[in-house]
Amino acid sequence: MSAANQNVRPAQSLGPEEGAADPRPVDENKTAAQAGHDGRPGIGVADVNALRLPQDFAANLGVKKLLVQVPVTKPHKTWFVRVRPGEEWRSPVAMIVLREEGESYVVDPKLAANLPDDVTHFELATAINRHGLLFLWPLRLPNTTRQDAWADSAMDAAKHAETQWLRVAANMKFGAYEVNVATGKLADPEWPEETFEALFRLAFRDRVIHSIDHPVIQRLKGAA
Repeated sequence: MSAANQNVRPAQSLGPEEGAADPRPVDENKTAAQAGHDGRPGIGVADVNALRLPQDFAANLGVKKLLVQVPVTKPHKTWFVRVRPGEEWRSPVAMIVLREEGESYVVDPKLAANLPDDVTHFELATAINRHGLLFLWPLRLPNTTRQDAWADSAMDAAKHAETQWLRVAANMKFGAYEVNVATGKLADPEWPEETFEALFRLAFRDRVIHSIDHPVIQRLKGAA
């Protein structure tokens, strides 16, 4: 054997203490906490509870919800709702309701008088549901020449909603709305700072009709 070969030693495997990976299989039945060397969850394993945001995290960050849209809609039958009391939070209007498009247009009173077959009179009431969704509730004004159970019952429901949380659902059998009042002690709603005029502008934006030449009027008359 040459001198060069005499100086070469056989390669030795490195033990765990020398930095090599432990060749022994990891017990798959160990929990994530047991897998770590120091008792903490293993690398890459998320501790959900430690990462969960508190419910008031937005308040802690100084975040304020910006009101950018106000739907014009009846309450969904699953919603518990409240109505903001006070005449300054509601207004009677004449509207054209396009049910297929799901859109409502407010009509100038001077123009509405000449469109009795196309407009319906409503009272828009400021309302909110338990999820904080602010909306304008279109309450159809009762017919003065005959009994209107749908309109009357909706008006009654909105009046009760000024002081208590309730759900409103259509009862087709009786031809009127039925009201279910929340039995739990629920906190009063947190109303936004915006005025009714501001809410109205957000709700209708460019959906106010001032002229007979408006595309919606022309379409209703078959001219467009």
